[in-house]
Amino acid sequence: MIAAYLIGADVWWQTLTEVADPGELAGAGDKLLACLHAALPAVVLAHQNAQEDLHSEDKRVRRALLGALLEGRPYEELAGVARVAVGGEHEVVAFAFESDPPSRLVQSSLGAFTGIPVLMDHVARIALLPGRSDVPGLVARLEKDVGEPVRAAAARSSVPAAISSAAQEAGRVLDLVRRLGRPPGCYRLDDVLLEHQLARPGDGLVRLAAMLNPLEEHPYLLETLRVFVERGLNRRGRRRSRASTATPWTTGCSESAR
Repeated sequence: MIAAYLIGADVWWQTLTEVADPGELAGAGDKLLACLHAALPAVVLAHQNAQEDLHSEDKRVRRALLGALLEGRPYEELAGVARVAVGGEHEVVAFAFESDPPSRLVQSSLGAFTGIPVLMDHVARIALLPGRSDVPGLVARLEKDVGEPVRAAAARSSVPAAISSAAQEAGRVLDLVRRLGRPPGCYRLDDVLLEHQLARPGDGLVRLAAMLNPLEEHPYLLETLRVFVERGLNRRGRRRSRASTATPWTTGCSESAR
């Protein structure tokens, strides 16, 4: 747009020099400069306003898209308007900062690490990362950029329809991590699985029980663990009831001791 004004001014001046008297050129030049001084700032301002409107609309659509994904609502049309591919796996990450870093700084840090624009709700402090992103690496980069420790909780979503439940899981884990006073860093449900199950009985029980699967090949260890739990996690209880708790493992240890 600015180039068009300059080209027009150049053509106008060349034509004027061919037909005007030499004495008229000074006045004509002053008028040309005055015109350019008035027109060019207005053109630049109009261009900036148009770009800001486009950018603002783009951000609005992206926020609406993220909101739909986090709430489990239809998202396909919004994804098309925003030109964002949301198929496949995602990492849903909830963040907690010690202060309130600028949203632009956080957004630029996430984008610089992933190499693409990242969908993030800067009010809820939750972001959607494509694929199997290096979340611990991202948290380390974010800590460096914002200049303060960061706590984050991540949950993986295999399909867009599961993003909502993954966001809820990440939020619960982050809340638990903060209440437990865990140090800054990146956490997943498995990192606080026992605490999560005690604080909020639910689906975590299945994952917690799965951690005992390796003991199925060693029934005597499983029996020892069962008795240990029944005794209130008190190892001294075995001495008072040695007969009922004896196992090949504990018997072997006793015979070795003798």
